[in-house]
Amino acid sequence: MSPEAALGFLGVAGGTVRHPLRHGPLADSWLAEVAGERAVLRIDRPAAAAMGLDRAAEFARLKVVAAAGLGPAPIAADPGRGLLLRRHIEGSVWQPADLQEPARLAQAAILLRNAHSVAIERPPPGLVQDLAAAVERYAGLAGLGGGGLAVTTRQLLASCQDPGARRVFCHNDPVADNFVAGPGAAGRLWLIDWEYSGFNEFWFDLAVVVAHHELPPALARDFLGAYLGHPPTGAELHRLAAWCSFYADFAALWSMSLAIYSANHP
Repeated sequence: MSPEAALGFLGVAGGTVRHPLRHGPLADSWLAEVAGERAVLRIDRPAAAAMGLDRAAEFARLKVVAAAGLGPAPIAADPGRGLLLRRHIEGSVWQPADLQEPARLAQAAILLRNAHSVAIERPPPGLVQDLAAAVERYAGLAGLGGGGLAVTTRQLLASCQDPGARRVFCHNDPVADNFVAGPGAAGRLWLIDWEYSGFNEFWFDLAVVVAHHELPPALARDFLGAYLGHPPTGAELHRLAAWCSFYADFAALWSMSLAIYSANHP
């Protein structure tokens, strides 16, 4: 589907597509202009549904995110066609090297802590991130090739998850290019792409930052301390390490399942 046709399906009159922003395995995004404002148009690829992304629920979550001042507000969506239009955030997208800088790492920790403190009185549908169900979905897509990895991923999840732990509103994919810093030295930090967001243990968000970007132990300790507001204890560092081990296998299983699905559905 062309981006111009997508705007038509979304009922956007007079919208203009400017240029591509990102081409990914799950969706493609374009910069658009709608009613004099810049917006981001996202068009799903078939793999998005196969990987379990709930686009109808995502629109409701984006309203929560915008109301909390954490990310961009949604404008329009057509979940059946895999279309989303949201407001554009002006600023610079972070690179992995940005999360190797202590000051920016502390900014990321504070932003995540703010996200995790959001109180949602009436949670919209699909707001719980079921990691066990996600592992099973990815294992099913990976088939026999992912059998061993699926087993270790299940074991690691069982070892680090705490059934009695409080669940908080998490981004669940805070990788570098989902952070956008507003213009200027004192620019506000935002998070975009909340497609995996939902209630989860806060440790998962922290593990994504640490494990995905391969932070050295000293930076990981400082990041955890900035998030907690105090120097982390040995037990807290051990808990973060356990979640990092799970995330590493979880991400590998995600990548394998997406690759196998994409190969079978070119």
